[in-house]
Amino acid sequence: MGMGRFKNGKFDLVVVANFSMSSSDATEWRRSFEKASELFWDASEGQVQYGRIFVCDESVGADSAEIILHASGDPSYGTWGKFGVPGQALHLMPYVKFQVLTHHHEMGHHVWALGEEYAADAVLEQIDTSVAAPDNATVPLVGSSFAPGALVDADAILKFGANLERRNIAANTTTSLTVSPAFSQSPTTDSDGRVQYQFPAECATATGSRFCIMENSRGAAGTLDAAGNWTPAAQPVTEFCSDSNHDADLDTQQEARNHDSCWETIVARPGYTGLAAPDPAVAGPTTGFSTPDWIVLDKQSRFAVMVDRSGSMSVGNKMTDARHGAVYWLEFCSVGNDLLSLISYDDQIDTLLGLTQVSALGGLGPTTTTINALTPRGSTNIRDALFAGRDQIESLPTRAAVQVALLITDGIHNFPTGSSPTEALDEYQEGGIRLYALGVGQPGAVDMGVLDGLAAGTGGRSFSVGDNQPNVIENAMIEINAEVRGGIITTEPALFPDSGNSGIDEIIEPPLEQGKGSVRPGQRPPLATLLDAAGVKSLESLLKRGRQRSDRIVVIPVDVESDADRASFSIVHPPKEDVWLYLVAPDGAVVDPNAGDVHHVESTSPHEFVVVDRPLPGRWLLVAVRVRPGAAFTAGVVAGGENRNLQVFASAPPWAPSATPVVIRGAARWKHQLSDIGVRANVTAPSGATWSTVLVDDEADRRNTGNYQAVYQPQEDGRYRALVTIVGSPTASIAEPFTRLSHSETDSIDSDPGAPFFVRQVVIGFDVGERRKPKPDDEIPSRPLPHRPRPTRLRSADWTRLYEN
Repeated sequence: MGMGRFKNGKFDLVVVANFSMSSSDATEWRRSFEKASELFWDASEGQVQYGRIFVCDESVGADSAEIILHASGDPSYGTWGKFGVPGQALHLMPYVKFQVLTHHHEMGHHVWALGEEYAADAVLEQIDTSVAAPDNATVPLVGSSFAPGALVDADAILKFGANLERRNIAANTTTSLTVSPAFSQSPTTDSDGRVQYQFPAECATATGSRFCIMENSRGAAGTLDAAGNWTPAAQPVTEFCSDSNHDADLDTQQEARNHDSCWETIVARPGYTGLAAPDPAVAGPTTGFSTPDWIVLDKQSRFAVMVDRSGSMSVGNKMTDARHGAVYWLEFCSVGNDLLSLISYDDQIDTLLGLTQVSALGGLGPTTTTINALTPRGSTNIRDALFAGRDQIESLPTRAAVQVALLITDGIHNFPTGSSPTEALDEYQEGGIRLYALGVGQPGAVDMGVLDGLAAGTGGRSFSVGDNQPNVIENAMIEINAEVRGGIITTEPALFPDSGNSGIDEIIEPPLEQGKGSVRPGQRPPLATLLDAAGVKSLESLLKRGRQRSDRIVVIPVDVESDADRASFSIVHPPKEDVWLYLVAPDGAVVDPNAGDVHHVESTSPHEFVVVDRPLPGRWLLVAVRVRPGAAFTAGVVAGGENRNLQVFASAPPWAPSATPVVIRGAARWKHQLSDIGVRANVTAPSGATWSTVLVDDEADRRNTGNYQAVYQPQEDGRYRALVTIVGSPTASIAEPFTRLSHSETDSIDSDPGAPFFVRQVVIGFDVGERRKPKPDDEIPSRPLPHRPRPTRLRSADWTRLYEN
């Protein structure tokens, strides 16, 4: 999520550079934000300014960034009114360090959905690709709606792959138009067969007007030099237009889309109705603003896992599965530098592990024992569990680039009487902590409405799973672990059919007997030996359609992109079963579990996983070997990728009335928002019926925004699960190409982001139909209300080059 917040007249923003910032970079960007805040104060008549700027670089924490800074490129660009929306960000290029008005122009788009005041709304017309263009200056049309000569002096924009070109129109008829100079190639080879027209327009008609910011940008207010000295423009533009001076001829994009002046649009926007619209806007106050806080984030991940142990968790597999999932999080954090806190709660809040770098514990045994000793008891105090998780994450004096809390609950908050979990929402927002909420149990048993609100309000996500089968809850906790670290590459079942004794048991039984039922990864038989004993000719033979099947060996392909920091490969299985995990790299080598860049964890809980540092790009093979014969069972496989250049997002409304269409959305970033990628959703209905669709990137009034969507029509009430798969490749392009070109000072731009082939999946869920409000269980409080300590005062991380003056 873009972790932006507007409160009490101030924007708090997470700002992430997708490069390594030098000391001078950091200083120049800081000055830019400070001057922009001063100009916001002026432009808003003393009502709006920047507040806290939380900053990090090297793309650490980019999935939470509201603003992304780039080391190169032109122009800057924002979204259309998607401030604070997951997967949406404003992108600022390096010239903004000096040409400060770009902040206000792009924030006008991103926050308030203001349109351009220097151009009319774009118009698209179809290119006639059935005929050959006589030259690169002639664009054949399928019947233009414009009269001959009406397009003269407007611009025509075409897209050739990743490149966009803008040319001035010299002549037009109803069947063609002519541009000067010519395009670089034949117009009939345009990528989507449409030409876009850009018409000049204006808001201010008088020379020397101080408005409108949406008609101007870059250095129109003035410029900063490298030493931080401000030179005002000769006729500085520092105001938004208002009702009395907006666009006299009513031809701008702002007028076409919003039908009002900029100020009228701003104060009509939810969340900003308390602002007063000046008319006309004049020079604002020169005093009264405060310098924004520049707070450097620690480049670390802090997690808090809060496990419900109330009395109702005794039903089914809930308590057992939650314990196993908590152990998985503990073990996974131990193979990196992550900080983790573990909390259990009923009506009493118990800290099982204070915020700790798990790899420095010296051993996981005591904490694992404490987790496994959890038993159900008491009532359910979600509110104070949330407060405790927040206190743990904020127990250090700095703020981290990644701060995530995971709450597991099976019911409804019922203690203390008269309290609510939503009391914690403001503090989570204030602290920049994303909450992931996992409701476990049957539909109607969990207060998902409250969990949905808490997750959405903090930039996290909410999930719900049943409890009628073992490992479902643990599998969901593993999926969430992968998502918050960089995304799921694949999540799918591994099906093991009924099996009897066979030749493979002659290989497996001796080390099992020697290890008394357990064999460490490095002491297991070679994979080739097991394949031969199982009669498997090759791993590839198990992957092909109509493939050879094995009742003891399952192979799952996992595609890892280039430049990944880490990749993880996990399998979870029923407690009474045992599965060995092998891994084959793209070069065909079986991964050595004792290699320095490999972390192979065999757990006492029913899961096993491998984390590989700096993995080779290409197709990896996860090989799961069933250790003992027996009845059929299903294991779960989750593979995750950690790549700071790549973020993916998907969503759907958490609830919809019966028979109401549900919009499923997806997006991806490789440093930039991406278009020309593949996005597909597979939806499973409550009855088990499935539906698959392709998400498209073509909003009604904007092209190639990178915001993919599809509409699903539910046929039944109940809980739905959807798996959104996002596939990128080197043919992907930077989104918003036409907006970017309209902002550019050149007549062509390159939209190639340099993305590799990648795959990510996002699990989403939603309910359709009446949501029954669960009744509080008659659970008996076990102890008095706990005391909640206040967090330590926040300070900037000790990252000198980012906060030097």
